[in-house]
Amino acid sequence: MNEQQGWVSVLLKGNINILTGYSFSSKHFNETEGVPLIRIRDLLTHTPITRYLGNYDSKYLVEKRDILIGMDGEFNIVRWKGPKSLLNQRVAKITSNNDELICEGYLFYKLIKELKTIEALTPATTVKHLAKKDIEQLNLMLPPLNEQKKIAAILSSVDEAIEKTEQIITQTEKVKKGLMQQLLTKGIGHTKFKNTAIGEIPEEWETKNLKEILIKIVGGGTPSRKKVEFFNGSIPWATVKDLNKFEIKDTIEYISTEGLNNSAANLIPANSVIVSTRMAVGRAFKNKVDMAINQDLKALIVDSNFIISDFLLWYYTHKSSDIKRLGTGTTVKGIRLEDLRELIVLLPPIEEQKKIVEVLSLFNDKVFIENQKLDKLKSLKKGLMQQLLTGRARVPVDEDEVVET
Repeated sequence: MNEQQGWVSVLLKGNINILTGYSFSSKHFNETEGVPLIRIRDLLTHTPITRYLGNYDSKYLVEKRDILIGMDGEFNIVRWKGPKSLLNQRVAKITSNNDELICEGYLFYKLIKELKTIEALTPATTVKHLAKKDIEQLNLMLPPLNEQKKIAAILSSVDEAIEKTEQIITQTEKVKKGLMQQLLTKGIGHTKFKNTAIGEIPEEWETKNLKEILIKIVGGGTPSRKKVEFFNGSIPWATVKDLNKFEIKDTIEYISTEGLNNSAANLIPANSVIVSTRMAVGRAFKNKVDMAINQDLKALIVDSNFIISDFLLWYYTHKSSDIKRLGTGTTVKGIRLEDLRELIVLLPPIEEQKKIVEVLSLFNDKVFIENQKLDKLKSLKKGLMQQLLTGRARVPVDEDEVVET
């Protein structure tokens, strides 16, 4: 089938309805009673915070799967997943009023790119604003109705898989967080506990300051940016920009051996705990390969007589909020090494540390696998949208096939 054979050009004006939200009186707003009220901030969460306890026209009620567009800011478009709610001002609901020409499910996916194009072309000194006419004036190339429905069904099924994967990740993270609290403070199978300055802990455990369980703390540095030969080498060079994973082996930037030797950067042995002492205070990761670090990071080299690196990483991550509160500074937060060294660490016996790490790592591995799956699904969706919404790829449709509406 030839590209776009049978497709027609359709002006949206007259073929769709755009209902813009009502300016409900804020004196009837609250957070506990009444009908949920959809504001722009709720579009991506699908969880309205504000409720409206007053009179309203039922035409402003929004049901699940209705197409909504934020008319300010980033012009986000969603199919509503939240509860029955009221449509507040600067949020619009889009419906097709020509069911023989436009499938709403297809229109939703088609408008994603169109709205981003409008957003990019819209000038603004502060917040960008979308008008009804910006949408109505769109002239879209559309395939036959049955093909629209089939394409919408395909993309919708991928979206469902994405949503289920995101739910698995969220639930796994929730369980992992609960286990961290239990295992890193109460351990595995203990029945006898003792009181300490930081609370009740298993009898066999100890408490020590961080400085007592480290061999050393190693700092980092940045090679001169004026020397191009110092960069783009073979040595991973970590900065706070790389603090997005629990374990890393690749970094955004690399330096050369010459850059390492002519700067304060140090080569940190693999499987060390690397923490941020500036900007991202409280965050840490394990380097899976030897790598250099910049001056905003510090490497904690553990004394294996007391603690294993993986246990320290989990413990440090668990105490992230407490560590963050130790940060000082009015603009960029930083933590003094003196304060970091005094951090109290709970120490189970080494064998129990290993068991705790093993349990928690199972959940980390699960999240990692699901995130990989999520990335593949998002990539699949992007590719399908590029092919199916432009007519580069066509889908066969049987007349009696039940498809998306």
